[in-house]
Amino acid sequence: MELEDTPQPTSSSSSWECKYFGDVIVKGFALASSSTFVKLSPGDPVTLVRVKPSPVDILGGKKSTSALKKLENDVVRYKNEKGIDVGRVGKSDGIWLARLMDHEMLKVKGFAAEVPLNFRSGKSLLLLLPFSLSLSLFLCED
Repeated sequence: MELEDTPQPTSSSSSWECKYFGDVIVKGFALASSSTFVKLSPGDPVTLVRVKPSPVDILGGKKSTSALKKLENDVVRYKNEKGIDVGRVGKSDGIWLARLMDHEMLKVKGFAAEVPLNFRSGKSLLLLLPFSLSLSLFLCED
C-alpha cells in the first residue's frame, strides 16, 4: 500500500478532541511560601500555564535577531485549583513542555505528587502530569 492510499483522519469523521497518552513526573519549585492564600497539598489538581511576552512590550518595535532571542522563554507556571500561582516547572522540563504547549500539541492538567508541609519559596515540588495528545496533531491541513 502506498502512502497516499493511507486513509487520513478528518475533523468530520473524528469524535474526539484529545486522547490520553501517558503520565510524566516533573520537578517544579515554589514561587511563594505556603500560607492561607497559597495552598497546595499532595493530590491537589494543578493547571500548567504559559505566559509568553509580546514582542511589542519587550522590544519596543525592534526586530533584530539578538532582541528576538530575548523573547524565547521556557517558563511554565502552575496554579492551584483556585487559580493562584504556586510555582514554576524546572528549567530542564520547562524547555520541552513550553514548546509542546506553545504548539498546542498537549492538553496538560496534573496533580501535586510530592509537596513538603509548609513549603517555602524556592522549595522543590513534584508534579504528576497526565498527557493528552490533541487531535490537531493528526489532521492534514490542505
